[in-house]
Amino acid sequence: MKIVFSAALAALLLTAPAFADLKTAQDALKTGNFPLALNEAQKIKRSHPVDAALITARSLIELGRPQDAERVIRPLVDQVPKFFSARMLLGAALMAQDKTVEAEIQYRRALDVAQQPREENMARSVLRNIQSRRSFTLNGMFSLAPSTNVGNNTNNETVTLTYGEAEIMSSKANSGIGVLGSLTIDRNFYRKDGYKVSVGVGAFEKRYKDTAYNLGARSFNIRLKDTRNVRSKVDLFATYSSIDFGNEAYSDTISVGGSTQYCLKRDCRALRTNFKLDKMTLADATNPDSYGVQAGMSLDLLKGKSFSLAMNSTLEKRRSDNVNLAYKGASAGLRGVYIPNGTSLILTGGIKRSLKKWDDIAPLFTTKRFDQSWEVSLSARNPKLSYLGYTPFIDYSFTQKSSTIEFYDMQSHDVMIGITNAF
Repeated sequence: MKIVFSAALAALLLTAPAFADLKTAQDALKTGNFPLALNEAQKIKRSHPVDAALITARSLIELGRPQDAERVIRPLVDQVPKFFSARMLLGAALMAQDKTVEAEIQYRRALDVAQQPREENMARSVLRNIQSRRSFTLNGMFSLAPSTNVGNNTNNETVTLTYGEAEIMSSKANSGIGVLGSLTIDRNFYRKDGYKVSVGVGAFEKRYKDTAYNLGARSFNIRLKDTRNVRSKVDLFATYSSIDFGNEAYSDTISVGGSTQYCLKRDCRALRTNFKLDKMTLADATNPDSYGVQAGMSLDLLKGKSFSLAMNSTLEKRRSDNVNLAYKGASAGLRGVYIPNGTSLILTGGIKRSLKKWDDIAPLFTTKRFDQSWEVSLSARNPKLSYLGYTPFIDYSFTQKSSTIEFYDMQSHDVMIGITNAF
């Protein structure tokens, strides 16, 4: 089995000072003369046992003897659990024996103990390669979610109706701390022609002490990805989702859509497009069905080692006999990512402006509804602070919405503090 990261691992091993008694073995390893490297490594077992174990294990893997390589390198991992190179070699030996689960554990531990950005990037690269070829993929997230506005209540005290002003009984926004979690499981099928088919299920839960604002979702999806070209990608999907609010059924939605990505520059500054068609059916509604179409695009404006900036925009339209579900909308925004030099900290910020206009006047109201909103988001992650591939994160968002109908004016500060996948 070809070890995809062998060149990078060789470079890591060969950065140690070339002592005279190691030079022959190191030169043989560097030039790919693995039988000679294996032979020379035996001569330095006593004088340089660690170097001898690393060179021996690497040579045995390349010579198709991964079981022997595992026997050589595992004692070194047991003796020095935070030895990055040894962890990576043990993972490679296990992968060559098709022990994918055990190998992934070693690579995740290697990521945990990595000391240099180069080591972190190497471990993540291998883990991404494993993830991209796994028969099953599992992704999860858990967080606490404090909010100044649970249930999207308005701060206005009155609303203008056809018969005059009326008092809004729930005029005061409620603060609260929710518990939020999500989990997705996908079964992946890899075709010889370069296409990947995934069938998956997902669950999302957001729970509050006041159960009237609980939110839950279940989904089933089928996805087709074109993985033949790294510079251009196509993704098609079909999804069924069911949402409940306040522990009661709220809606069922069937969606089909897709996305594309094309690298415009050598650094893969990309243009992305997406579209979606859906049918949503509300529970317990007089005219429950609505049909939506959505199209969007994003463009990388800047892409560097420490900073990137992208712009995005979306157009949408919903059609329904239910006047509350028939509207047109548009949004545009910017998203930036900053990685301070010499750190593993990833800071992300975004700003979005959204407009939404309803087609007709809803019963009891005197004017058509027209919403204008701003959303500002900030997040921080440090993948270096990870354990078995999971890392802590903190997200913050501020939403300000004004509407021609006072009932829908809203302002909210929301925070999420939890753990998620590190890569």
